[in-house]
Amino acid sequence: MYEYDSYWIKSTPTTNYDELVEDVSVDCVVIGGGITGITTAFLLQQQGLKTIIIEKEKICLGTTGHTTGKITSQHNLIYSYLIDNFGEKLAKQYADANQQAIRFIIDLVGKYNIDCDLNIEPSYVYTTDEYNNILINKELVAALSLGLPAEFVDSTDLPFGIDGGIRFLEQAQFHPRKYILELARLFVKNGGKIYENTQAIDIDPKKSIVTTDSNTITANNIIIATHYPFFSKGHLYFARMSPYTSYVIGIDGKSKLKKGMYISCDRNTRSFRYTEDANDRLLLIGGQTHKTGQSENEDENNNYKILMDYANELYCDVTMQCKWSAQDYITIDKIPYIGLLNEDYNNIYVATGYGKWGMTNGTVAAMIIKDLIVEGTNPWQDIFNPSRTFTMDSIKNMFTDSVNSGSEFITSRYKVTSEEIDRIKPTEGIVIKVNNRTIGAYRDENNKLYLVDTTCPHMKCKLQFNDAEKTWDCPCHGSRFNYDGTFIDGPANENLKRIELDVDDYEEE
Repeated sequence: MYEYDSYWIKSTPTTNYDELVEDVSVDCVVIGGGITGITTAFLLQQQGLKTIIIEKEKICLGTTGHTTGKITSQHNLIYSYLIDNFGEKLAKQYADANQQAIRFIIDLVGKYNIDCDLNIEPSYVYTTDEYNNILINKELVAALSLGLPAEFVDSTDLPFGIDGGIRFLEQAQFHPRKYILELARLFVKNGGKIYENTQAIDIDPKKSIVTTDSNTITANNIIIATHYPFFSKGHLYFARMSPYTSYVIGIDGKSKLKKGMYISCDRNTRSFRYTEDANDRLLLIGGQTHKTGQSENEDENNNYKILMDYANELYCDVTMQCKWSAQDYITIDKIPYIGLLNEDYNNIYVATGYGKWGMTNGTVAAMIIKDLIVEGTNPWQDIFNPSRTFTMDSIKNMFTDSVNSGSEFITSRYKVTSEEIDRIKPTEGIVIKVNNRTIGAYRDENNKLYLVDTTCPHMKCKLQFNDAEKTWDCPCHGSRFNYDGTFIDGPANENLKRIELDVDDYEEE
């Protein structure tokens, strides 16, 4: 799916669950096999509900497999923002929920003796800009007022000085795939079913039926845990959150960073954490965030180079061991959507828009949805309610982003001849124009040429080629497709059209 697989994927075995080949009827169907889907299914099963998971590819290869694996309630400078915009009561719901998610994961790892490289570590948000200390101090006051384990620091174990920071105690980090794969194994051991290579195509809310690419699932409760909600007809989720891509490099363990997780609140965000097992010790450095399909660098590979150059400035004699990118959705008011998909439905649930903090927010989602199904209520449901009222600033954000997305409908293209197509190099992708048709051309390492329609099936935006991941990315709403047109992620939910050209299609020399 990705040109560069993450360390978490490379260091764990692949899965091989069966494909759904018959119609089934269950209490709950969970669509999506990441941390949200598998944790939700695990919790519902513990309540005695017959539950299945369906995943369009293999479990835990998407966003969960490309995270940095931080388990923390410290989500950059979130709490002063929450108090200012939602009030202390709702801000405390967010804080309590994420603190409980940390405790849940730690307790679950202990209870089932899950080998997932779990370490209890402090989490830091810091600045190297003295003017941002005002923001740091405001965030500290907000965090303390909500009962969070926060304290001010003026130094860290990072190889540079800081102007100020906040440390959250008793946070954690882990190997996300080791954790999720074991949770999936326990789910199946206790009678649950996971179906891979089974894509949900549509939902009939009136009949409570999920249609897959080959069968139907009748369920009392439907949980959409697909990163972007594949079913959201009429509810404009694409306009209520935006996709962002960020990059991670793993450098060898010769660095001196031995503990802690870090993120900067400065303009050029940088993230740090170490990871180690019996065989490896790596330092993961992240950053270079941009809206999906809108990198400032024409070649997305330059984002990895910038991070590696940064690593070389900080540490001597280090080498890159791995690299990958991740895509995350950020909602217009920075709070995830967790709960009923819409008030029109009473049994279709959604969890999306984690804003890069999916390990805790994904676990929060599982706990909320389990409670809503079993008890009908949850103490944190109001702050995460997908049908919540938005502030005026949030509405302005939605309008601004819509204008930004709209500008991507029209973009310059190139006219080429058949000879120029023949000159496309292996692993190179370009956008071309043949007889007034916009076409995406990619040649693989075996010299096979793939031609696809670069019009996104979702809302007809024009796709851009991602040189780093060898994917076609939508700059409007974040749909992504493999170089051969196979759908990967986003609102589109279908493959790109493949194109065949004949001699009459080429422009004259």
